[in-house]
Amino acid sequence: RRLARDEGWDPERLRLWHMPAGIDLRTVAGRGEFGAVLNAHRPDLVCMGPLYKSFASKPRENYEDGANEVTHELDSFRTRYNFGLVLEHHAPKGSGGAKRTLEAFGSSVWLRWPELGLGLERQKDKSLKVTRWRQDRMETFWPHTLERCDVGKWPFEGRWPTEAWSHGAPWLGPQDSEAPPELAPPPGEEWI
Repeated sequence: RRLARDEGWDPERLRLWHMPAGIDLRTVAGRGEFGAVLNAHRPDLVCMGPLYKSFASKPRENYEDGANEVTHELDSFRTRYNFGLVLEHHAPKGSGGAKRTLEAFGSSVWLRWPELGLGLERQKDKSLKVTRWRQDRMETFWPHTLERCDVGKWPFEGRWPTEAWSHGAPWLGPQDSEAPPELAPPPGEEWI
């Protein structure tokens, strides 16, 4: 919250629930604790990760069983509290000198379940290329790259190709000289 205030964010619109040891959404206690936070704050968006810290495997259980149960619980929470969900999940390490793939690691449930799957690939210029490891199930306008910000309130800025504007991609603000005039902020206002 201090960071939010220091950066000019509205602390009433940003909540951080930090659980370094993780939470087990497969237990009554874990679901109860998570549900209480959701009920208290009624978020529009929940960002959670890393995914492997959201549940514990049971003895002699395969990874599919745990993943299926957690997706069921997360879908139940999404339905009950009506929020969007962004999950951080790790990609497998490359082996034998092969390039690392950026799809979700572990259970194939993580490949099938999400509406879209995005990966971040570091580029030589230190930007992050936004890649897709599965076909989107809905129309989305994610940036093609993320670049570190030296100035401003956000650690990264998204960059879209110019042709994205013809498809209604959102404009980031005045730093984007490529924005069409009809999306420009009114005189005297600044969009971030």
